[in-house]
Formats: sequence, C-alpha cells, structure tokens
Amino acid sequence: MIVRFHIDLMEQGQYEYRVTHEGEDLYGDAGFAGRANCRSCAANNDCD
Repeated sequence: MIVRFHIDLMEQGQYEYRVTHEGEDLYGDAGFAGRANCRSCAANNDCD
C-alpha cells in the first residue's frame, strides 16, 4: 500500500497531518509545533 502524507499549517505555529490512501483518510492528528513532528507521527502512527 502506498500512502500520502498531507501536512498543513492550521494557524501560526500549529500544524496538522493526514495520511491517505487513494483519497481515503486513514488517520491524522493536529496541534504540532513543527512539520518535523508531523512527519514523525505520520510515519510511525504513534504520537503520544
């Protein structure tokens, strides 16, 4: 399965991510201070 990460700026200094497959959302989260945090959580699906 090939997935796509979407990382968006919600507001100043707050990012969200979604992981999709063929246009369907698989999982996501919001409220991260940086894009690197989003990438790490999206890749591992483990954001405590």
